[in-house]
Amino acid sequence: MILKSSYYNICIDCDDSDATIIFNTLYGSMAVFEAEEFSRVQQILKSPNSDDYKQIKKNLQELKFIIPDATDEFAIIQNRKQCGVEDKNRLDLTIMPTLNCNFACSYCYEKHITSSMDAPTSDALLKWLANEIPKFKYVIIHWFGGEPLLEIESLIHISKAIKAIAASHQVELSIQMTTNGYLLTQTTIEKLVGCGIMEYQITLDGGEAYHNTLRTLKNGKPTFERIFQNILNLASFSQTVIITLRINFNHTNFESIPELLHQFPHDIRKQLRFTLEPIFGNCTINAIDNIDNAEISVHLSNYYAIAKDLGYDVYHALKLIDTGKLVYCSAERVHQYIVNYNGDIFKCSVGNFAKEERIGFLNAAGEFIKEEIHYSKWLKRNNFEDTCYPCQYLPVCMGGCRKARIENNGNTGSVCQLVPSNTSLFIKQIALKELHN
Repeated sequence: MILKSSYYNICIDCDDSDATIIFNTLYGSMAVFEAEEFSRVQQILKSPNSDDYKQIKKNLQELKFIIPDATDEFAIIQNRKQCGVEDKNRLDLTIMPTLNCNFACSYCYEKHITSSMDAPTSDALLKWLANEIPKFKYVIIHWFGGEPLLEIESLIHISKAIKAIAASHQVELSIQMTTNGYLLTQTTIEKLVGCGIMEYQITLDGGEAYHNTLRTLKNGKPTFERIFQNILNLASFSQTVIITLRINFNHTNFESIPELLHQFPHDIRKQLRFTLEPIFGNCTINAIDNIDNAEISVHLSNYYAIAKDLGYDVYHALKLIDTGKLVYCSAERVHQYIVNYNGDIFKCSVGNFAKEERIGFLNAAGEFIKEEIHYSKWLKRNNFEDTCYPCQYLPVCMGGCRKARIENNGNTGSVCQLVPSNTSLFIKQIALKELHN
């Protein structure tokens, strides 16, 4: 059998030794070699059909660093992507019961308007879902806003109805929520958990002083202390609750993140999925314009290592180098939708939800009426841009943000700089057992 080296082998030098890590971004295989052995590995990878170093060659084949010459690796990636886009087993639905919010975050991209999902729209949504949910094996419902807890009664009513529909058709259901956490009273926590909402994303932007400059109430008052206590109450209410602790960072709060990590009690850290996200968009305080990409990657890897040592769940860190990824984000999936409070349907949660940008809407009968021009713009976009084809990091990226590519005529943006640097640093930490065994 004729062999070749995988196109997706990347070599990463270890800073404090002569060792070299080889990582395959397509198959997820990894090996660490000392200098003398790595020189032999290089020879084999350069001439995979030679008979030299047979045992090392066998090991490299088992790890798929060397593969059959007939293997079309890019076809594997294309197939993965298409499977993710067309997945008929899974429905991803984000529901926005309001665009209103009690916060005035300095970097927020949304237009907060007084709004709420009325009874006719709620009825139309449930009629639609009564037909849709039975088509799938797995359904993810995500409450978003605005601040969804401003519409708590509507949220509870719809969640209970969805739970009943899923149960009657033996469909696996996950109900999740993104909330600023300010309105999570003990009574509200009991209601939310009682109707099956077990996963939450709550943001604290670093230590108290930094958070309170970025995330205030509309009247300018601070929010850190109350959100922090509400997170403690939520985690303590049920040990099966999972909270994604999101920290949006830029140059002003980047250094304060370890301070926040040390504040949470040890006994709830295992329930906190620590994740870091750059402040983005056109605001003057976005991270990308104010921090060098290499510095972002170094800080990210260091902070995730600290979080791991402190007992936090670093699931999101490992997802950054997930070689089983099917799509860049769920908005690329055909069966992914965002339903606004008025029944308008969108694909991406980053936007102002203007009617002229919707991909469709729900009518009173609970039917999804498509706006073909905008719907096709999303679903008929090529899965990859021209710049993606030669990239060795494509399997851990899967093409970048589709919305950004649509709006920027194929430009994938900062992801092309951050993915390689993030991957290299996280692989070092994993290989050296600093982050994950």
